Amino acid sequence: MKKSLELFEKNITNHFKKFEKEVLNEKENFEKWDDYMEWKAYLHTYKDRMENLKDLENAKDIKVIAR
Repeated sequence: MKKSLELFEKNITNHFKKFEKEVLNEKENFEKWDDYMEWKAYLHTYKDRMENLKDLENAKDIKVIAR
């Protein structure tokens, strides 16, 4: 996940918010729009997983059962 975000940031030299503003304010460019949607999805998923990880790290009374 993090590697995918890094790849987007390397290939699209703008920070996401700047890129988002550019995509939303210019004439339709389907290649940029596809990149924007994919990048946005990766960001959302990454943030969600980081929150879940933080919740797990702070959780009490969790019992891990391995088979």
